[in-house]
Amino acid sequence: MVDLLKILKDLTRLLDRLYVNNELKGYYIKVKGRFQRGRRKKIFIKRKGFIAFNSLHLKLDSCYGLLHTRFGISGLKIIFAY
Repeated sequence: MVDLLKILKDLTRLLDRLYVNNELKGYYIKVKGRFQRGRRKKIFIKRKGFIAFNSLHLKLDSCYGLLHTRFGISGLKIIFAY
């Protein structure tokens, strides 16, 4: 779980730079899954800026991936707004 938090921290630092330079209007990162031995899943959400799914003037780019951890499979969803 520590490695995941380091990766999220580095990723949000990079995306914050793009947000400050007006290259991005917003971002949304969601990681969901089991990261420890508990039965329940954990959800990490990082977002900043403006993301509206019902507006036509924003370009949205999204991707979904799977993370294979030692406790199972976790989902990663990233959405960018330009």
